[in-house]
Amino acid sequence: MLSLPVTRFVANRAWMGVPLLIAAVCFGWGIYAAYRSLSAESDVFVRLGAGSAMTRRYHILESFDREARARDLYVEVVPTQGFEDSIEHVAEGKTDLAIVSSGLRSDAAKDVQLLAGFEVDELHILVRRSIAEKHASLFDMLRGRRINLGHEGTNDYMLASDVLHFLRLHAKDASGKGDFTELNFTKEELASLAHDVRTETGVQRATRLQTMPDVILTVVSQPSVLAQSLLDTEEYELVPFPYVEPYLMSNLPEGAEDGDRVDRLLVERATIGGGMYLGESPMPAWDCPTLGLRTLLVARADFPAASARRVMETIFETDFARRVSPKSPREIAAAYKIHPEAEAYLDRDEPLITSSVCDAASELFSIVGAFGAGALSIYGYLRRRNIRRPGEYLDEIREIDALVSGQRPDAAQTLSAAELDLRLTQLKERIIHDYCCNRVQGEMVLLSVLSILADSRSQLRAAPTRGSSENGMPVERKPGLAA
Repeated sequence: MLSLPVTRFVANRAWMGVPLLIAAVCFGWGIYAAYRSLSAESDVFVRLGAGSAMTRRYHILESFDREARARDLYVEVVPTQGFEDSIEHVAEGKTDLAIVSSGLRSDAAKDVQLLAGFEVDELHILVRRSIAEKHASLFDMLRGRRINLGHEGTNDYMLASDVLHFLRLHAKDASGKGDFTELNFTKEELASLAHDVRTETGVQRATRLQTMPDVILTVVSQPSVLAQSLLDTEEYELVPFPYVEPYLMSNLPEGAEDGDRVDRLLVERATIGGGMYLGESPMPAWDCPTLGLRTLLVARADFPAASARRVMETIFETDFARRVSPKSPREIAAAYKIHPEAEAYLDRDEPLITSSVCDAASELFSIVGAFGAGALSIYGYLRRRNIRRPGEYLDEIREIDALVSGQRPDAAQTLSAAELDLRLTQLKERIIHDYCCNRVQGEMVLLSVLSILADSRSQLRAAPTRGSSENGMPVERKPGLAA
């Protein structure tokens, strides 16, 4: 009959081990954290893909490499052939990082994630001075001309092709049908041609000029070495792109069509400042509206967390941040997911409890509180139903006392003293069982009922032995003759 209290005792002893287990876990975590903080950081080696050496990105890489070496981060620059090639290198694991342009699409980009953003590269439209002096519209300047779009797969080619498509201009095909002749000089080739035009004279210079495009569309940061070199030939002028707003909104709200390689939602408004380039007079003469693609630093999705954190620290915690002014990946619009370690780095200084956490906790407590109150009400109702009133035990004791004292002769003649004693024993066991099951409230109630029960047992044993006469009337017998 004592099995239930013993079980409860064992259960309580088992729960006593929970605080010890929690303490052991906390000590273990503290030792691990101390080991990580005191252990020496190892060198980190990464491979970074970038585009043309004629762009400002290489100057960014030079500055980044100097700061990275001071933090035991060693960067190997891997040559790539433009945006698509850089993205594919990262996705295939040939490089760990890449500097690319936003707003451009690639099928391999799904395996690439964002670490940081940098400056905006502006679309420079350079037109032969002989054409620009006619003050024609941009459409007339482009139609029928030899237009350089850059090498296929580069940000130059992708944005320039999309701009010409927006202007409803199409490259001539093999039969000569179309609106312009497409050229594909790289930035390095254009820089070499511009150098030859500046240094050569006579027939050789005239031959170089015939080779050079009538219009050049290139995406570079201002002030651009390439743009300055082309302007120094005194053969080109910068012209604005007057359709910035219509272009940016042209594929809304339908969204991008299948096959489009430029997401105009992520192309930015940009301006080439007046007097940005040198010449006989400041060029351009006034601010020149145009389009821009933001430079991004991306990594492969499985880039190790420790390496990613070292890169983030180098970008945002060194002099590199003062010179380049990097952007948090949360502050820029991009088609790439933010790398998990970049998120963790950005949250390093966040307080443990923020307003969003408080709001979530408040809402959670409201829900839990409502359900908890309901559950407690149901539990209280069910518990009250199971609680035994002391009067139930006292009524049964009173009935036994009545039998013992002969107040109920009709029932007394059928029950012997041994049977009445057994009933008291069973009642006592039931009272103790109910107390163990929390059906009796309070120790004083238990003690009072057991005390009354003990008095009844004493009265029973002190009473004469009860039996039955032949006519059914109870008679008194000596204790030694009890059955």
